[in-house]
Amino acid sequence: MLSRTLRRIASIVIACLAVVVIAVPAQAHVVDESAWLYRSDNLCGLITSEVSDGNGYGYAKVETNISTKFWWAPYKVWLYCTSETGVPAGRILLRYEYLVFSFYSQTWGVCMRTDWYSNTSSASRWRVSTNFGGYPPCGEAWYATLGFGLVSPGDGHYYGGTLASGNHWFTTPYLASVPSVAKPAMPAWVGKDGTVDLAAMPRRLPVIDETGHVLLDASGQPVTTAIETDAPAAKNVLEAPQGVTRLETAENGTVTGVTDAVARRPLT
Repeated sequence: MLSRTLRRIASIVIACLAVVVIAVPAQAHVVDESAWLYRSDNLCGLITSEVSDGNGYGYAKVETNISTKFWWAPYKVWLYCTSETGVPAGRILLRYEYLVFSFYSQTWGVCMRTDWYSNTSSASRWRVSTNFGGYPPCGEAWYATLGFGLVSPGDGHYYGGTLASGNHWFTTPYLASVPSVAKPAMPAWVGKDGTVDLAAMPRRLPVIDETGHVLLDASGQPVTTAIETDAPAAKNVLEAPQGVTRLETAENGTVTGVTDAVARRPLT
């Protein structure tokens, strides 16, 4: 009888310990911003940059929605940027920088990034995203997605800009999900609505390693990486980097092209 009681107590203790040590995902919410990065009489591009939970430890997304004008016959007026319209393959370009705040150096830097991806078929919506799986790529920290979105009306040029998501806390497995570091302000070149002042944005940012520290070179100086904002050469637009592309259909019938992008450590 006593041994049975002891076994029952032991099982309860083990269950309680399991509750304590099992990983708790980051707070379940989405942090994103959307803005018009290109607007003309005939073509408009809305971009969304997002950082969210994914599988619990980080998901980065940049998405664009292409629209055109609509003739409102009863009132005989054009409504601009109101009617979704598809553009041919290669007309949309997307990529992102996955930023992380190094609380060791008190600075924002680049953790991961993608190359440019284009729409591989005619589409009005396209998304480039990465799920970082079971571990934050630069350790326990605050993260943000810096999305780049460009669209071409077919004149051989690309137009658009850059948008930041806002920041989201991610912890490592087996640690509490409550942030252990106060939420930092976004870089000074990011507005409250996520819009980016490209003239003020540094052309190079620090590289953050997998432990959340700024990477140093052999002489002990911070390693930086160039931030690419311009579209790739026209001949390379459809030479998509490694990734998996599929189509997703929403309940309302809207079709979005999705590229599951392969994120990589930044080149220096």
